[in-house]
Amino acid sequence: MKFKKEFIAFVIGWDVVLEYVIGTSSTASALSQYIDSLANGKISNAFNSTMPMTVGQFGPYPDWLAFSICIVVIGLN
Repeated sequence: MKFKKEFIAFVIGWDVVLEYVIGTSSTASALSQYIDSLANGKISNAFNSTMPMTVGQFGPYPDWLAFSICIVVIGLN
C-alpha cells in the first residue's frame, strides 16, 4: 500500500513540474511575440532569414528570445 501512495505522489509531483514548464514556455512565447511586435517584426525576420525551419509541425524559426526568457526565469528562481 505504501508503494501505491508513493507512486501517486511521484506522478502528481511530475505533473506539477510539467504544468510549470508548459505555463512558462507559453508565457515566454507570447512575451517574445509581443517584444517582436514592438520591434516591428525585425527579430522574427532576422531569425527567419538566418535559420529557417521547414518542418511542418514546428514554427518557421527557432524562437531564441522565448528560450532566453525561460532561462532568465529559471535563473530568478
